[in-house]
Amino acid sequence: MSTLRSVNLNLLPVLRELLYRRNVTRAAEALGMSQSAVSEALGRLRAHFRDDLLVPHGRTLLPTALAERLELSLTVTLGQLEGILFESAFDPATSEGVMLIATADYVVMTLAPQLFGILRKEAPRLSVQFLDVSLSSISELKLGRLDMIIVPTEVREEDFADAEREFLFEDELVCIASADTRLTEPLTPEIFEAAPHAFYCADRASLSSFEAGALQRAGLNPDELLRVNSFMLLPFLVENSDALAIIQRRLAIRLAAATRIKILQPPVPLPSVKLRAYWSRARTRDPMHRWFREQVVRAAQSIGSADGY
Repeated sequence: MSTLRSVNLNLLPVLRELLYRRNVTRAAEALGMSQSAVSEALGRLRAHFRDDLLVPHGRTLLPTALAERLELSLTVTLGQLEGILFESAFDPATSEGVMLIATADYVVMTLAPQLFGILRKEAPRLSVQFLDVSLSSISELKLGRLDMIIVPTEVREEDFADAEREFLFEDELVCIASADTRLTEPLTPEIFEAAPHAFYCADRASLSSFEAGALQRAGLNPDELLRVNSFMLLPFLVENSDALAIIQRRLAIRLAAATRIKILQPPVPLPSVKLRAYWSRARTRDPMHRWFREQVVRAAQSIGSADGY
């Protein structure tokens, strides 16, 4: 009968790194091991599982069906073990690392200044990399390739059923138009729908846009002129056209000074956009991740207190 004591558990972090890197050389560098040692470990893993696990494909390695099934449970289990074993090892003043957050550029513009101020003072060796959010971000979060996703609470909430979460901040939705527009308040639904519209969309297979969904739920179906994957582009596109766009009030106020736009109230009341952070349950007890989450919440709270929301 096989037991844990009969298995070399040191092979599991090697397998996790190989599944993530898909390359023996890069896995060896990340693990601080020689390529030959990683290759030997892969051989022993293949013997144990009686499966090739990773097969050569050009300069990369492709996982077998068994390896794909193992990847998520391996990432979650090792993450939980590391959280238990290294509970007291994190010191923000001296610890190094990179936290990966997938979100939209609006969130980066709003949250990053406060967050960077905190990290610069309290964790100078810890950095943050913001990535564009997309549909693939959800699977990357589950596999431990992302530390956090920040999106509106109503965006594909069912996809985050297994994730932990924390509310961050909220914002109002407003309509923006060129400063030259003859449109005035109050906008009627008919005038609003007749105008061409520019929308944010993360990617072609995207998480659905909260703003577009809010309009549909309010019974508004405006003509779609174009989509872009940047909220911050919308004011620059609107200022020289007859298009309208729905964006967050904080963004509209910030960019009104840099673009020729004016802010109008939507023709019907729209729900506020509530931003929430999501992360894998495997990271919940990790000391670095827990401390970082606390700072993200702290930064978000400072946004609200600064502008009166």
